Amino acid sequence: MILVVQSVAMYQQHISESLKETGLAVECVSCFDDALGMLRQTRYTMVILDCDIGSDSGFTLCQIIRHEDLASVIVFVGATSTTSDRVLALELGADDFIRYPCQARELQARVHAALRRQHPRCTTQSGMQPDSLRCGCITIDEKRHQVWVNEQPVNLTATEFTLLQYLASHANQVFSRAQLLAAVWDYHHSGYEHTVNSHINRLRSKLGPGAAAMIETVWGVGYKCCDGNTLDRQRHKPAAVVPLRQSI
Repeated sequence: MILVVQSVAMYQQHISESLKETGLAVECVSCFDDALGMLRQTRYTMVILDCDIGSDSGFTLCQIIRHEDLASVIVFVGATSTTSDRVLALELGADDFIRYPCQARELQARVHAALRRQHPRCTTQSGMQPDSLRCGCITIDEKRHQVWVNEQPVNLTATEFTLLQYLASHANQVFSRAQLLAAVWDYHHSGYEHTVNSHINRLRSKLGPGAAAMIETVWGVGYKCCDGNTLDRQRHKPAAVVPLRQSI
């Protein structure tokens, strides 16, 4: 079920009808308070927000959704043309930002892409679909879209899950921020690199100190996920031996 939060009736109708054409179940509200009340009563797969919801901010609602874990996927659909607004939405935890107005086909495609990222699938080199992916103390159940650290469940957003799954499935491979934006967010434009930083920081915080060390910053390049063996070798690497100077 998708909840559309849009204060402009014409836009709300267009978004709702476009998504219903593809078989998605949609409910609509026009204001902040109604949206928050519905979100606290019903678990929605996706929430589609505008930046301005009447006198209130879609950014504020996005923060509450992420803080209280009220929905899996958040997509902003707005007429704003400023990069700062789009970046802010992504840094607050949104999974995508669609500039509106747009063609119904683009809206449908972007929404379905965001929903697919909620349940990412990873293939092995043999082409088989594994049930889970292990990387050190982290276990990723790709079918159930769940993550455990040392057998304790960790609650991640859809984008955080996709980011972790992508890094873990390419263990020890370094990715630039631009590469991660393209792979996880399907963004191919500059100016959004800080979005990656924000999501990496939130991901590390949720994983906890031990598992967070698996997500390594490669300064000047980007990020990588170390496998357990690599991390162990780094932790137990012997200190360099400094030769003693002989007295003359």
